[in-house]
Amino acid sequence: MRLIQDRQLNVNVVPILPHEMMKWYFAGCKCLAVPSTSEGFCLVVIEAALLSRPAIVTAVGSLPEIVSDGSSGFVISRNKLLFAQKMMAILRGGKWEQMGESAKIYAQKFTLGRTVNTLDRILERRGIAK
Repeated sequence: MRLIQDRQLNVNVVPILPHEMMKWYFAGCKCLAVPSTSEGFCLVVIEAALLSRPAIVTAVGSLPEIVSDGSSGFVISRNKLLFAQKMMAILRGGKWEQMGESAKIYAQKFTLGRTVNTLDRILERRGIAK
């Protein structure tokens, strides 16, 4: 929070929201920031990407797999200053629209249908299902 204030970034820290309100928040933002110290599968990153919003995430859990570093957003080590610098690069550098479109395309890898098809192929190869 202090870096946001020190760098005079136009950043809103949003608490947990009801799912139906999220699209309204995404519509009013340029990117999503997920500075987690631990994470499972972070669905909010996919939801933001499907609405053409890039994400800046820390390199924990599945986040490096669901954000293509430098293309659909940035994957950062747990370094507050670097995280803030990448936020500024997106917010002030005008890259957010291009990265948002890349994020939308990249997020298609994580649709339910594609996941089911991938799982079916794995199970078939192992002789578990046909």
